[in-house]
This record gives sequence, structure tokens and C-alpha cells, in this order.
Amino acid sequence: MADPITQFLVVYNDSSVYDYVYHIIDTTHHVEEKDSAFFDEEYQERERRQEQKVCGDGSIWTKSTELTLKEAANKIGFDKTEFEGEAPEGICSKCWKKVIKKVSSLEDTPTEKLGNYGFRLRWKQKDRARKEWYDLIVSPDTTLEEIDSLLLYNFSTLSNAHVRMYGLEGEYVQSSLEIMPKEQYEKAGYPSYTKATEITIGELSERYTLWTDDRLSMAYDLGHPSRFYCIFKEALKPEEVEEQLQSDTISKTETAAIVRKKPSSSRSTNEKSGSSEENDIGIRDKLESELDDITKD
Repeated sequence: MADPITQFLVVYNDSSVYDYVYHIIDTTHHVEEKDSAFFDEEYQERERRQEQKVCGDGSIWTKSTELTLKEAANKIGFDKTEFEGEAPEGICSKCWKKVIKKVSSLEDTPTEKLGNYGFRLRWKQKDRARKEWYDLIVSPDTTLEEIDSLLLYNFSTLSNAHVRMYGLEGEYVQSSLEIMPKEQYEKAGYPSYTKATEITIGELSERYTLWTDDRLSMAYDLGHPSRFYCIFKEALKPEEVEEQLQSDTISKTETAAIVRKKPSSSRSTNEKSGSSEENDIGIRDKLESELDDITKD
């Protein structure tokens, strides 16, 4: 695991713009290199920082310097040398809060390889979070294609009528991952995109340091996107994943399954038969849903 002091850097410049705030980047965030024949080095450096920026607001200036928190404190003039408490003056408060959350999450992550873990993912649609959601159990070997097939079959508001694009948290319109279902990828013909069959949850969690409380996003219909997202609810060891996959499930693939849901009544043809106990949301799920609604979006 990376050291938070070197993982999260303040992007500083000598801007004289009134009320300009300095953003923080996550240097472990993987960014695909662009063709140098079309983009000069300065542009690529700015785009890298823009994609690594922790919050979704504002822009990174072209001529900037990356500083550790201690270096930024000396340069800007504040006394914080650790990511805790309120954001110091001059630092983006949204970046600061997200970094504190990430640092706290990093402290709870295991020292062993992240890619060895599976997860319980709760998928929802933005603005419909209380109406319909699905809990997916996924193994480290579960591909995004398998996840997409489960979501497509079960969500009442999804179909093959429009493109689906997967990204990191909040990446509904511009995805740094650029992951598409295989069939749509082949029709789109964009070689820079990634087929959902070619990347697993284990690879994603390892590459982007994803753990509990982190999120992925999915945009449906890129022209007028509907926004879907998942929350990493639980980290599961392979044997725990296997145990849940062998129990009663609502819908499943070879390495993933939907184990809980709050269904929409509009897709009755997709409802699976089962006892009322299986379809019951339960006290725990209600509490989780209410907490998600408080903290979501």
C-alpha cells in the first residue's frame, strides 16, 4: 500500500487568481497514456493530473508543481502536515474530505494483495436509490461483463437500446476506465476502449486501490445519461464468496450473483420466484439504504 504522504499530493501553481484553491491528486490512480503524436507532453501532464484529481470540481492548471502536504504547508503557509480535521486555507475542501476518507479506508485495508478479495456491491440508480437496488456478490475473477449482464437483466430501467459505460466514482460522462460491454464495444469500434470481458473486479481493486465505501459508476445512454453507481459494501475472502454463491441467489453467473434486492414493480417478468423471506429487505438492508441515501451523490 502507498504511503498517504506520497500518494496524495497538492498541485500548486503561482496563480494570482482571486480565491483560487489548490486541488489534491491521487498518484496511484492509473491513467492511460495518450498518443504522443497528437498530444504534447505539457498537455498530457495536465490531463494526467486532471484525471488523478480527487474531487470532481475545478481544473488543474497547466504549469503546476506537485507537492507533499508538508511542502505545500511551507509554500502556501499553513501548519497541517497530516490529513486530518478541517481543510487548511487554500486547499480544496472537497479534495481534503475525500482524502481523509480514503486514508481512513487505507488504514483498514489488509496488507495482502487487494486483488485477492471479492466484494458485496450494492448497485443503484441515481435519483431512484430507494426504489430499486441490487446486492451483488462478486469474486476477484468476476469480469465487468458478468456484472453488466446481471444489471441489464434485473434493472427495470436498463436495456440494450443504449450504450453502457463503466467508470470510477462519479465518472458518468467522461470515464477514465472507458469500459464497455463486449457487444457494444465491437459495434462502437473504438480501439482505445476496454471490453468488459477483459477486466475483473480483482484487477480493478488492485489497480485503483478500491475497498469498502469506494464506488464505481455506470452511464447508460451517453447522449442523455442515466447514472448508476455501486458502493463497495463488504470485502470478502474467496471462501466467503464461494459460500454465498452456493446459497440461495436471485440471479447468477459463474462467479457472481445477486443475493438481495429491492425490486421495482415495473418489471414483473424479471421477478424470480421465491419465498417472502428471500425478497424481504430486512432491517439491516433498510438501515444501509437509509445511510446510503444520506451520504449518496
